[in-house]
Amino acid sequence: MLDIRPLDVHDDTDFAAAYAAFERGARHGREHAAVIGPESLRAGLVRPTSLFVRSAWVAWRGADIVGLGVLVWPLSDNTHLSFGLLTVAPEHRRAGAGGALLDKLEHAVRASGRRSVVFEVSYPPDVDEWPGVAFAHRRGYRMALHEAHEVLELPVPAERLQPEPGDGYRLVSWRDRCPQEWADAHCRLLNSFHDQAPTGDLDTEPTNWTEPQLREIEEHRTTQGRHDYVTAAVSPGGELVGYTELVAPTDDRDVQQGETLVQPEHRGHRLGLAIKAANLRALQADLPDRRAVHTTTSPDNAPMIAVNRALGFQPVEFCDEWQRTLPDVGA
Repeated sequence: MLDIRPLDVHDDTDFAAAYAAFERGARHGREHAAVIGPESLRAGLVRPTSLFVRSAWVAWRGADIVGLGVLVWPLSDNTHLSFGLLTVAPEHRRAGAGGALLDKLEHAVRASGRRSVVFEVSYPPDVDEWPGVAFAHRRGYRMALHEAHEVLELPVPAERLQPEPGDGYRLVSWRDRCPQEWADAHCRLLNSFHDQAPTGDLDTEPTNWTEPQLREIEEHRTTQGRHDYVTAAVSPGGELVGYTELVAPTDDRDVQQGETLVQPEHRGHRLGLAIKAANLRALQADLPDRRAVHTTTSPDNAPMIAVNRALGFQPVEFCDEWQRTLPDVGA
């Protein structure tokens, strides 16, 4: 018998079983899957913030946990939607667990008064049909953003990390905590990212970053055991005009490339390549055991693709965002 219940994240046995099912499902058929580590996932579920909280449900079949569903609830922006994650262990697929979990997640979203949910589906480029894509289609989702999942093997040779900014620009770097002198300027850059990055047809809105929110998220990452590396570009006039971010969890040897942005009026000075190269140098100096960096890039973002190729990133998968507007409760 199939039963969908909230996950008790404080129960070590249940959490371990849920994570095992999640990891097997996330990696199945995907050689280059980037999977969040168990402590990072658990800390995110246990410790809410003022910007977002997370909820999780599991699918039980008899005495076994066979699938996991998670919802991320934005609280300060995008309060019309939730971001979801859903995975079923491969040996338990095609037996109703995925559909039952999705029913539960969608009901929770509708009951909260939100109208939309977004899921990510990643898949190898050489398959005719991927189960997650077919499942999304059947359930009425539309592909709102198509990107490539790219991987950079570490360590990167030193000669590839030499680019420096020219024309009077300089770089500043930090780990985990933005220096006070740059906090307001960094928040302004973070606020501009949504309107400049390719977002396809996603029904989302920008986050309104403030320094208190920035400090809260920095602390939250620390409690998750994640190190945040940032390198920013400073104009000849002393203005922060671009940044890039790498997030390195302590429970995984893979690193996630976060946002990268250079303000339009400051492009053309090779700042994107320079800030990414400097950030990789800092990461490798601190954490030489890391295995790879993962990122996603829109095919419409030709300048970023050129930067990534110069550094050695290679496309390995597709990574798509699927969104659905849900009917009202009872409809």
